[in-house]
Amino acid sequence: MNVLYETTWLAPGGAQAAADVRLNGKQIVDEALFFRAPYALFYPRGNLSLDFEFVTHWVFDTTTIAENFVASIASYSPVTNADSGVLQLICGAESTPQTVYSASAVLESVDVIRYIGRSVDVRYRLRCTPFSTTMPPNTPTAYPPAQTLVFQRGSNSIPALSTQLAIAFSQSFSSVPIVVACMAQVTGSAAIFCRVLKDTVTVNGFTVEFSAPLPDGSSSVNWWAAQ
Repeated sequence: MNVLYETTWLAPGGAQAAADVRLNGKQIVDEALFFRAPYALFYPRGNLSLDFEFVTHWVFDTTTIAENFVASIASYSPVTNADSGVLQLICGAESTPQTVYSASAVLESVDVIRYIGRSVDVRYRLRCTPFSTTMPPNTPTAYPPAQTLVFQRGSNSIPALSTQLAIAFSQSFSSVPIVVACMAQVTGSAAIFCRVLKDTVTVNGFTVEFSAPLPDGSSSVNWWAAQ
């Protein structure tokens, strides 16, 4: 899910797509406490509002950039008394996307909830009106910036009798990534290990080598690559 608030991408998609999404709808309720009544009475006033929050995950090239982002996140966010507008959620961005709109939203808070090395997790919390597929008048448009691929993972089956396996990334990195790989084997099988051949790692893939030929096709290589 991508999140656009007015012209600011809070969750631009890709590695920074919205995660851990929470939405709570509520209305104002009047409570009547009559003298000696056996129970209270409640009257819905309406005025439905939503609390919408989500987390984005960021991985930066250096710790300096990450720490600057952490220290300046409030300055980057639209949280002044002049900031109020349309909130757009772009759903199903990996297939056929559909956008839903909240005609009036305010960014209530932005929190750095986790920071380790070059990795930063940020939680955004907004108050808004209910969502609709109808576009409000004067809805601004914006397009997400070009995304830098920072992480991929996968699991590849290993053919029987293999001593090496070449693995291709589903999408090329912009620079040579760091790759970690390990074996996954069934219970009772002979322990065979793998290593990443460092000189084979490119932006398009890598090769792993096994400590012995695989006796059957029941094993697989689990791997992670990040830049």
